[in-house]
Amino acid sequence: MLATLNLPSDWMAPAANGVKVMAGTWQDLSADATGQAGHFRIKDSTGTVCHIQGTITDTNGNGDMKVDNINFAAGQQFTITSFQITAGNA
Repeated sequence: MLATLNLPSDWMAPAANGVKVMAGTWQDLSADATGQAGHFRIKDSTGTVCHIQGTITDTNGNGDMKVDNINFAAGQQFTITSFQITAGNA
């Protein structure tokens, strides 16, 4: 695991046309390890049940979640720049 962070309590904006986008700032001030991010998991508050998972890319990629830099260094700050959930058939 390269990093963990707590999402804001209001982590998703209200739905519009079947799409919910991230709300607030999703940022970790200090990554836990060094490596290249390739996937993510959003778990419950206990950290045991995974509710959503997908791919990560930089801001120019097509990943499910986009970050400012996929190459993490231990102690480095990073920011999630884009994440959305789209309802089926939306």
